[in-house]
Amino acid sequence: MGLYTAAALLPEHPQAGAWRKTGWQWMNHCFQQQIAADGTYIQHSLNYHRLMLQLALWARCIARSQEQLLPPQSQERLGAATMWLLERLDARSGRVPNLGHNDGAYILPLAAGGFADYRPTAQAASRAFLG
Repeated sequence: MGLYTAAALLPEHPQAGAWRKTGWQWMNHCFQQQIAADGTYIQHSLNYHRLMLQLALWARCIARSQEQLLPPQSQERLGAATMWLLERLDARSGRVPNLGHNDGAYILPLAAGGFADYRPTAQAASRAFLG
């Protein structure tokens, strides 16, 4: 994500083309290899699952600004990951079970509901990856 973002933010840099290509390739490789077909994420943690979806949402925003679409295989895995999260989400409170490591990572707060509220990420991911 770092390389892909840097390429988008610094398009005049002499290495921007290489960063874009390498970042895009590895980012999609990771989405396709680190998310199982059933939507589970390689790091068995609901907090890291949300973090991955937040990075994917950022990736999608950058891609759209570059007039790119995520490949169907990445979109499919991210849709499955979104469904996996939704199946564990308490819609009333926005909370999920505290499964796996939880170091407080929360890079893209999409609402003022607080760290424990997974609904903003789930809603944004649903819209982006499930339509």
